[in-house]
Amino acid sequence: MLKKTTPIIFFLCINTIFLRTYADPIETEILKPTESRYILGWGILEIERVVTLNRYSDRYIINATSTVSGLASLVGYGPITEESQFLISKNGHILPLKYKSIDESRASKLDEEIVFDWKLLIAESRYGDEILTTKILPGTLDPLTVVLQARLDLQSGLKLNEYLVHEAETIKKYKIFHMETEKINIGNHQLDALHLMIDTGRPNRKLHYWLAPQLDYLPIKMQQTHNNKTELTANLISTSRSR
Repeated sequence: MLKKTTPIIFFLCINTIFLRTYADPIETEILKPTESRYILGWGILEIERVVTLNRYSDRYIINATSTVSGLASLVGYGPITEESQFLISKNGHILPLKYKSIDESRASKLDEEIVFDWKLLIAESRYGDEILTTKILPGTLDPLTVVLQARLDLQSGLKLNEYLVHEAETIKKYKIFHMETEKINIGNHQLDALHLMIDTGRPNRKLHYWLAPQLDYLPIKMQQTHNNKTELTANLISTSRSR
């Protein structure tokens, strides 16, 4: 955040440059319209997670919908939907506009929304009945776009160690650890995958993503761990891309 002693003219110039930079989208396979399906195992539950990315003019929308399948679907939870609308800069950085996360069944009371105002460099977030307005720095992401940004950076040859992420209640630094490349079995195929471990600041919990360079760094496996024990695992079962 800019210090109070920073001259206002400098702030306005930087802000103008920042807004002008995010103009025309770059051309990259990662940003082509895509639908990917995953199966999540969480205890006895089996959950289907469908992640789509679409583009409308200069605006992108990424949507992730998780639906409980089988007999467990009778309990009435979900589907849980996350969605982020964003622009993207010529240098490949995501500019979130609006993020939401909601349990469509209302059973878990999950209902969050963040609206980003890049002219004023503030974000208004709502979680439950609470409304919060916070200052944001250029480069701030939302929970759904952070892995997409990591993919864009990896494609550009960058390995960043942290990202700033707005979580509705607070803004956190997500620390990124680049682990060794591993071979992951997807159906009848074995792919090389870059293993990323993400520390979101939650005690003893870590997120793990395996990104396949052969598929433009698409996540082909995901895990959440607690005290080094696996809580849930997601595996890619299909992906398709529009040309």
